[in-house]
Amino acid sequence: GSGIKTVNAAYSSQTCPDPGCGYVHRDNRHGDMFHCRNPYWECNWQGDVDHVAAMNLLNRIEDREINRFTPYRE
Repeated sequence: GSGIKTVNAAYSSQTCPDPGCGYVHRDNRHGDMFHCRNPYWECNWQGDVDHVAAMNLLNRIEDREINRFTPYRE
């Protein structure tokens, strides 16, 4: 059995998937590659943007603060 759940996909490929970081910036994504550019501490998390987005979407399923209708600026 499987189910379908909807989540807000805004910035999912620009958000660092490291739970301790979560830095969001358009400079994190360059083409198909993700590299966290957090200026406040050296995260340097790197990976494929599709993988990063999938990790972030999976985490958002249980996030009560972000739902499908949350405005993208929040």
